Amino acid sequence: MNWKLLTVLTCFLLLAAFSMPLVQNTTANPIMPNTLVSNTITSDSKGGSINWRVQVEDAQGRSIAVTSNESYIYVAGARLVNPANSSSWKPSLWKCTTSGSLVWNITIEDIQEYSQFEDVALSPDESSVYATGYYPNGTITFPYPPYTMPLTDAIVVKVDASTGDVGWNYTLNGPSNDRLKAVAVSPDGETVYVAGELSQSSGTLYNSSFYVVALNSSDGSPLWPYELYILDSTGYVQDLEVSPSGDAIYVAGSYWLVGSSDLVLLALNTADGSQIWNITSTMYYSFDGVEVSSDGERIYAMDPFYEHLLTYRSSDALLLQNVSINRKGSHSSTGPLVFTISPDESKVYIPRTYLGVYEVYMLVLVFNLSSGDPISSIKAQNTLTWPNDVVVSGDNVHVYITGSYINVVNGDYRMFLLKGNPEAGVYTLLLPALLYQMLSQNPMNIFLIVAAIASAVVVASIVTVIILVRRGQSI
Repeated sequence: MNWKLLTVLTCFLLLAAFSMPLVQNTTANPIMPNTLVSNTITSDSKGGSINWRVQVEDAQGRSIAVTSNESYIYVAGARLVNPANSSSWKPSLWKCTTSGSLVWNITIEDIQEYSQFEDVALSPDESSVYATGYYPNGTITFPYPPYTMPLTDAIVVKVDASTGDVGWNYTLNGPSNDRLKAVAVSPDGETVYVAGELSQSSGTLYNSSFYVVALNSSDGSPLWPYELYILDSTGYVQDLEVSPSGDAIYVAGSYWLVGSSDLVLLALNTADGSQIWNITSTMYYSFDGVEVSSDGERIYAMDPFYEHLLTYRSSDALLLQNVSINRKGSHSSTGPLVFTISPDESKVYIPRTYLGVYEVYMLVLVFNLSSGDPISSIKAQNTLTWPNDVVVSGDNVHVYITGSYINVVNGDYRMFLLKGNPEAGVYTLLLPALLYQMLSQNPMNIFLIVAAIASAVVVASIVTVIILVRRGQSI
């Protein structure tokens, strides 16, 4: 009996030792040292880890796309071409391997300063990259109170994924502010859809419409436009997604009227741009992100201000579910500008947010899609670190995150890119799987494994000796 007890205790402690959360912090081919992100969290019992992380000085990361086999990562954003001039931002695109090393970087130099890419998408065969954004074209002066701001035009570019060579570009040149904020590609790769705001007036009034245009992927020529305009209002498009079948696109955003904001979610027919259905409501603040289920039956849209994730039936916009995201009593006025649904549609990944009353800034928060309860997260070490986009791997394990560190006072701007596992700290009793995970992440973990086994044996032996002595038995 005594030796059976020793065996049971030893096995139990061994399993407990191997079930501790793993915290990996290895950097592969860093562009510069990292000081901006942490691989632990403080508010959840189960924390995430960071596999690698890199930074680029004088740059900002806005959007990210990852190839299907996770071989390459594309980041769209901007680069400060003249660090002495804080306005010298130009649209920039990076291609990296999934170990974080740089393959190529292009910057659109022959364009005015204070411009950037906002979104990036890959063609289905992953041979082309499409990026969309804006660039300045004049200024506008507002009288009350007097101030001047730049006017912008919109741009879309097609880039060869292998070489980084620019193929074609498409621009919008309205009377005042034009921006294209979202881009997506049809499943057959023949059509590129972009969405944003098209200005409706010049002068001191900034009125714009919800604007979507379909482009021929071979030469960038427009196929059809769609426009939704409410008189004397400002439309803001935030996200765009294509259905898996390719017969519909879904556009999310809001309309600003005097003293109010209406959220907008559109479904359009990809054949001609005709409207299938339109949700416009004052119930919430704005839809800043939209996702489509893998079977195309459900549409997910998020309002970041009131922190609700709504699920609609794609065929007729019937509301199926309304989940309040539970951030443990916190409220984020900045909110997530985007979100991602896991491939198995069980979790929601939200960048750019904070957790708790003390504003613990996060790189990504993971929530249960059905209940809205938090599952895990990866914490940002510095409050000036702003994640802007997240992509989830096909196996629901890893996330790729890009964003920016912005310290205006010190003139310090950096783009960061990282690969992490938000749930690396989830406790498990699957010893073989855990051993494999530890060794595959870092072969040097063999020393940790040996140390854990030795510690568990020693502790189990001590406990057994104490039990035997108290029973008056010989050892």
